[in-house]
Amino acid sequence: MEQLIAHLFGDYIMQSHWMAINKRTNTLAAFIHATIYSVPFYWLGSGRSLLVIWSTHLLIDRFGLARYIVWAKNWMGEWRRESMTAALDRAKLEGRVTGDHVFGPGELEEFLDEYRRNPKTILPNLPWSDCSATGYTPDVPAWLSVWLLIAADNTLHLTINYAAIRWIN
Repeated sequence: MEQLIAHLFGDYIMQSHWMAINKRTNTLAAFIHATIYSVPFYWLGSGRSLLVIWSTHLLIDRFGLARYIVWAKNWMGEWRRESMTAALDRAKLEGRVTGDHVFGPGELEEFLDEYRRNPKTILPNLPWSDCSATGYTPDVPAWLSVWLLIAADNTLHLTINYAAIRWIN
């Protein structure tokens, strides 16, 4: 519970508007924010765990690392969904499958293995340039993508903080 309170206090109460607006584009703002953020953790862990909390917070906030994790998660989810759809669509185009075709024993696995070996034929269209702001595509409402990114960012910070306090002496 103390770790959660330290995180909330450091990330929301002690962070100024200037830090929040500039930490992704200004290393000094990110440095000051990470330093102030880490103060409440002083009483919860060792000097090494504090260094891990400070340095990871600096990197995550300065470079917006949570958005990369969100994008990768979305890309993998789309890849799984799209891979089956694309594989079946391609089979229909090649005349290997009709609309009501049922694969025989082992036939579906063989067919999907063929497309797993050549994933370029089934990758979804989630270019980073379209998703770089939050990790979500433009079709996700802006308010939702921002809040989901905030949740991912906080989850990342809390997980690292817990691990640092728990396992680094």
